[in-house]
Amino acid sequence: MLVCFSFMQGIGCAMIFASAVALLSSVYPSNQRGEALGAYITAVYIGLFLGPLLGGFLANNLGWRSIFLFNVPVGIISLILIKLKLHGDWKGYDGEKFEKSGSIIYVIALLAILYGISSFQSNLGRLILIAGIFGLVIFILKEKGSKNPILRLNIFKKRASSFSALALLLMNIATTSMWAILSLYFQDILSLSPLTTAMLLAVQPLMVALLSVPVGRLSDRIENRTFSIAGMILVTVGLIIFSTLEPQTELYIPVIGLIIVGIGLGLFNSPTTNKFMGSIEGRDYGMAGATLSTMIYVGQTLSLSIMLFIFSVYIGNVQIDNSNFSLYLLSLKTAFTAFAIITSLGIIITILMGKNNIKRIKSDQYNTKLD
Repeated sequence: MLVCFSFMQGIGCAMIFASAVALLSSVYPSNQRGEALGAYITAVYIGLFLGPLLGGFLANNLGWRSIFLFNVPVGIISLILIKLKLHGDWKGYDGEKFEKSGSIIYVIALLAILYGISSFQSNLGRLILIAGIFGLVIFILKEKGSKNPILRLNIFKKRASSFSALALLLMNIATTSMWAILSLYFQDILSLSPLTTAMLLAVQPLMVALLSVPVGRLSDRIENRTFSIAGMILVTVGLIIFSTLEPQTELYIPVIGLIIVGIGLGLFNSPTTNKFMGSIEGRDYGMAGATLSTMIYVGQTLSLSIMLFIFSVYIGNVQIDNSNFSLYLLSLKTAFTAFAIITSLGIIITILMGKNNIKRIKSDQYNTKLD
């Protein structure tokens, strides 16, 4: 029952995140898009900041079920605000049919790839991964010949769109598992309480929330690739710091790492998202927003899969205790080193995104030209 309703929540989240960026990009002119996206990212990271703290408080005092009940009035209030404040509608393509077969192939192929990576150690997992890649190739070939594709592959012909999407994917692969790994480190190695751990981890999303709006505003006026490169470099530095952690490491060291990663993400997220959306034609915003969400959530899933694979190689499917602390630390160092290598590749990708040449106009209908 819990899994079924969590799956339903996932469907709802997919609808929200796939359309939110598209709506913001369609109603704000190009010289304000970065600031608007920065506000959106700030809201997301405030949720990430408050979520563990509120979740820990509710679970400790009212039980874990209260976490789900707490979200009910939040959802109702959100629905009321949408009904009262969000007027009109927006369509990129009117009258086109929804391609069901392509959607089915895409969903099955993506699920197979993600499951195959997460269970790569088994023969079945490797077989499913190969089948998923084969399905993805079929999907791409089908989309190329479709009159009403669910993914217009031509949006990736521009260097800015393809490289910014890839940079977002790499960033999410490198940073998503950070919380899970550091949570184990704080609680099992340093013997900190769950509440203290949540407060320490909350430093990172807090930094992102503080920086996203001003950085997004600056990215509307300054070459936004500069922020993306600086952000990727700082995240790499933070991951390298995490790769050096030991049981005797002073607590301020991982906290500094979290602050550096938070600043890096704050510099990276809104300018890179702005870069991607600015390279897309207005009528493709819906598809671009969905593609952006796919990059983010696939990156998050791949990150967790990589983490699980590394930990299963060194530790196996056992609980962490005094007997395997050394193996856990080896897993931690290997994982963060691998993620630092991924962001090092991301630095090259962000450099190759190209410079942007924004042509500002005063109406809501606009185009952004990129090299």
